[in-house]
Amino acid sequence: MISLQKLEKFYQNISINLGNYLQEAVIKVDFALLKSLHLIHPAKEKQKNPHISFYFHILEDHEKITLFNQQFVIWIIPKMLLDTPTTLTIISLVHKKEIKVEMAFSTSGFYNTPKCLLKVLNHYLLEVIENEEAISSIT
Repeated sequence: MISLQKLEKFYQNISINLGNYLQEAVIKVDFALLKSLHLIHPAKEKQKNPHISFYFHILEDHEKITLFNQQFVIWIIPKMLLDTPTTLTIISLVHKKEIKVEMAFSTSGFYNTPKCLLKVLNHYLLEVIENEEAISSIT
């Protein structure tokens, strides 16, 4: 398990310049994204994307919530952007005690709810796991 000091130091580095750590831009959650991910209709979602339970340790401070386990580190950062409550979620993989940022998404306005955030988070965690399994099967 990664030390809490290492988690905080890594977070401080990415909070200064997230763009250096991301391969793609921060994904903005909106209706079009939810529809493309098949997260709009719960009945279809359950058939296509089975829910997997993830267990995390949780750290909360005035700036963020950190979820972590042996496989992932997730930072959930609420902010006010242009007078709009917005939540930035950063998903990172842990591999050999190293942390690698995989992706980030933001929710705001109508989509900035715990239910929406957790649905999108679950979808992307499953996607990261599938991608890692595909990469492992090739190598």
